[in-house]
Amino acid sequence: MAIIVPTTTFSGYDSTEIIEDAVSMTSVINKLKPRYITSAKCDYRFPTQPYGGTLEAYECCNDTGGNSTFPVKDGTLCNYQFKLSFCSTDLDCTIFEQLKAQGLNKEAANNPSYIEAILVNLIRKNVARGIDNMAMNGGAAYGTTCLGLLQQWDADPDVHTVTGTTITSANIKTEIDKIFAARDPDLILEPQNLTLVVSTEFITAFEAFITQPGQYYNPLPGDNINYKWINGTPLVAMPGMPANTAFLTPMDNIIVVTDSTDDFNNVAITNMADSNAFCDEVRMRAKFRFDINYGISRYIVYYKP
Repeated sequence: MAIIVPTTTFSGYDSTEIIEDAVSMTSVINKLKPRYITSAKCDYRFPTQPYGGTLEAYECCNDTGGNSTFPVKDGTLCNYQFKLSFCSTDLDCTIFEQLKAQGLNKEAANNPSYIEAILVNLIRKNVARGIDNMAMNGGAAYGTTCLGLLQQWDADPDVHTVTGTTITSANIKTEIDKIFAARDPDLILEPQNLTLVVSTEFITAFEAFITQPGQYYNPLPGDNINYKWINGTPLVAMPGMPANTAFLTPMDNIIVVTDSTDDFNNVAITNMADSNAFCDEVRMRAKFRFDINYGISRYIVYYKP
């Protein structure tokens, strides 16, 4: 089988949709349920306070006004790209086996639409995995302008930071109690939207903890397989969280922003053999804009060793 694409470069008419699909596949979106802004350009602005104004006695004509300006936060989208290349012979075999698994015959394996669908799905999955890691950790590979949440919180003195330790089934209840004890008073009064986001050590220790004599599993109606629950708060593991780290915040305090315009978003699949007889590679690249941010610093409890 030969790799067949309609032109040298497949530049998707649906490239924005491909990127939006990739973002929607991330754990950041599926597990955290943050505020998701999809109509940003290069810069964006969002309000950080959900309320404002003053309740007072009625006056027919109030000379002092009463208008309230909501505090806002500004952010900048960063440009990212995902690149992948295959030797065409390896890719041929991979695509053929996947098509066979779908029940397609040998002739159908040469259909460009099937090939593109498999390659685009590969892009979606890999972009989603990369976004999850970048959203939590950032790092040199992602540039210095847009930082992961944990890097941002390290630099924010208004975030409630709790010094942690190695999590085990013997100390997990004590350590989680420290996280809840560090909540802002507003979060104690309105706990319904809180989520405790943790590294995998917490989940493993929690599962061992709840099977001990005298302990119990605290589910809620409609219990989701993504979550554990403690005192009515979902406990969810996130990819990319460093060992023994966690954070507690209302999920609408986390902001995910993407660019829905077509001037930068792009997906390209190029068969290099079309232009270079000595290169049997198929190369892919996806470009997109993305940022992750947060609203109110004091609404975040960050637990780290």
